[in-house]
Amino acid sequence: MTRVALPAVAALLAACGRDDDLPWVSLEAPLDATTPASVVDQRGITIAVAPISSSVRSFELYEPLLAWISRRIGRPVDLLQRGSYHEVNQLIRRHEVALAFTCTGPWLLDGDGLDALAVPLVHGMPTYRAVCLTQAGREIEDLRDLAGASFGVADALSLAGRAYTEARLARDGLRMDVFFGRVIQADGHDVLLQWLARGEVDGACVNSLVWEDFNTRQPDLAARVEAFEISPPFGAPPVLVARDLDPALRADLARALLSMAADAEGRGILAGLHIDGFIEPPPGLYDDTRRFLGVLQPSREP
Repeated sequence: MTRVALPAVAALLAACGRDDDLPWVSLEAPLDATTPASVVDQRGITIAVAPISSSVRSFELYEPLLAWISRRIGRPVDLLQRGSYHEVNQLIRRHEVALAFTCTGPWLLDGDGLDALAVPLVHGMPTYRAVCLTQAGREIEDLRDLAGASFGVADALSLAGRAYTEARLARDGLRMDVFFGRVIQADGHDVLLQWLARGEVDGACVNSLVWEDFNTRQPDLAARVEAFEISPPFGAPPVLVARDLDPALRADLARALLSMAADAEGRGILAGLHIDGFIEPPPGLYDDTRRFLGVLQPSREP
C-alpha cells in the first residue's frame, strides 16, 4: 500500500471514554506568588475534559495543567470527565463547568452559545488533521477501497473520528452506514487504534494528535497500522467556555492559559502535553473546517 507521511504532531487531547459515572477529581494545588490577588477565592470551579482517549491517559496529561490553572486564578479546580461531547457542551452552557478541553467537531456541529477561549499550538501551527488508517501491508489507497468493510468510529460529534469520514463519503453521494459493511463505535480514538492494531476493524480515522501520541507510547502496536489518507488541516481543538461566562473569570482563565509559554514551569507542563503553548484563536482559523462540514448540516443531529 502507499504510505502517507504525517506531519509530526503529538497528543494534547487525550480525554476519556464513556465514563459517565466518574467522580469529580480535585486538582487544587498550593497557591504561590503567581496567584492573582492577595486573597484566595475559595469558590472552586470545575473544568471538563471531553472524550477522545482513555480516562487514565487524560488524568495523566491534565493534572499538571489544571493545577497550574488553579494556582494562576486563585481558586480550587476540579476535573470532570464525561462520555460524550454533547454532554460536555451542555455542561458548559449550564455553567456546571467553567471551561472544557474539547475538540473541533463538537464546537462547530453543536456549539451554540460556546466560545473558543484559546487553541493549542503544535509545532507552531494551530491545526490538526484526521488520519485514516488500516492494517500495515493492506492494499488500501482511499476510503472508497474499504467498501463493505468494518469501520470503527468515535463519538457522533468527533471531527476526525467520525464527521470527516461522513463528509468525505457524502461528497461522493455515499452514506457511511450503507457504504461500510459494519460500523462500530468506540469509546475513544485510542480504542480505535487498539482495534486496528489487533485487526478487529478494517479501518478508522483518528485525531492526528492522538495518532502521534500512540506512535510515541506504543510503537510496537503502531507498527501494525498504516495511514492511507490524511485530511487537510483543521482548526485545532479549542478550549471552550460559555459565551456568557462571568467576564472576570473568563479573563483569569484566558490569562492562565495564554501566559504558560512565557513561564519556565508553564513551559515544562506544555512540554508534557507536547504543545508549544496556547494562543487566542486567529481570525478565520475554522472557516475551512466549517465549509468542509457544511455537507453534514443541518440534517445531522448530535
